[in-house]
Amino acid sequence: ASSTMKYLLLFLSLNLAAQFEKIDAAARQQLEAQRIPALSLAFSDATQTIHQLHLGTGTPQTQYRAGSITKLFTAIAIMQLVEAGKLDLDSPISRYLPELQFKSTLRQIVSHRSGIVREPGQGHYFDTNPTTLKQITASLKNTQLVYDPGTVTKYSNAAISLLGDVIERTSGLTYRQYIQQHILNPLKLTHTTLKLSEATHLPKSLMWTTDGREFPAPNFDLGTSSAGNLITTTEDLLSFARWLMRDDPSPILTRKSLHQMWLPQSGGTRFGIGFALNPPYIGHSGAVYGHSSILQLDPKLKTAAVAFAAKDSLNLRPLIDSSVDANPVPAFKQLATYPTIPPAFISKAIGCLLYTSPSPRD
Repeated sequence: ASSTMKYLLLFLSLNLAAQFEKIDAAARQQLEAQRIPALSLAFSDATQTIHQLHLGTGTPQTQYRAGSITKLFTAIAIMQLVEAGKLDLDSPISRYLPELQFKSTLRQIVSHRSGIVREPGQGHYFDTNPTTLKQITASLKNTQLVYDPGTVTKYSNAAISLLGDVIERTSGLTYRQYIQQHILNPLKLTHTTLKLSEATHLPKSLMWTTDGREFPAPNFDLGTSSAGNLITTTEDLLSFARWLMRDDPSPILTRKSLHQMWLPQSGGTRFGIGFALNPPYIGHSGAVYGHSSILQLDPKLKTAAVAFAAKDSLNLRPLIDSSVDANPVPAFKQLATYPTIPPAFISKAIGCLLYTSPSPRD
């Protein structure tokens, strides 16, 4: 029996090594084909990192902007406050932010079933001005819901920013202080921050357009900080993943609350409490200002994978999930000159535009 077990472990080890060799080859191909300045992949079991690859200027110390993976930390903070009896998931947001009249509940908001617009008037993706979460809340005061709460899955950075404001008002700390004290410090994520000026190992990163242009990414904090301003490393994010896979995640959060976060919420199927659901996987991806990211876990097998790239809006899932085919990057010809838009047309286009998706309501 002992001999059989040794051969089984050897087979599994060789099979895993072959998979990582295939993944590494695909990563090198993508680095060259998409002209990525820095690319990092890492894989973990329940206890330790089992494989990692860093290409271009990427190293184990490289800090990447994790984008919407931030939403997982915000969701955990909300659940901590629920456990502390300070928040009720099924109360409307107006209970905690009384200047708003939305009937959307915290549960609907954290699972993207709130009907709140995608981006706020202040602090949105293209706003370079420093913006507080309270200012973002104020900018949403006179907006209307796009859908009735609980009826349609509509991804919203604005909604998750409201949760950041709820965390601040409920805890008496700034959002950054709360995440630092209640999640980052207990997990010893010492290379993770929510402030760009505190990141000392950021790579040069690129934005790109569909017509083939590339340019350096802007260098400022995202206003909707609780929705997308986390900066971290592969090892810190895998440490976070290993905590998620623990049999006992306390004292940061109870096992019951954490597992509740992995279940569909508010009548939808695509999101739990913060977590994107793609059975058997949970996790989240992100893209912000020259950086792309993905975190994917299999809670039953207790395996996790992360990938970062120093180029905006790339599909990194095929690099960590062999069941997903990588779509070829379309070739776009860069034009010698670009048309200008008449000012008269721009003035007519300014306003509130509503796009109704033909896709299913989930």
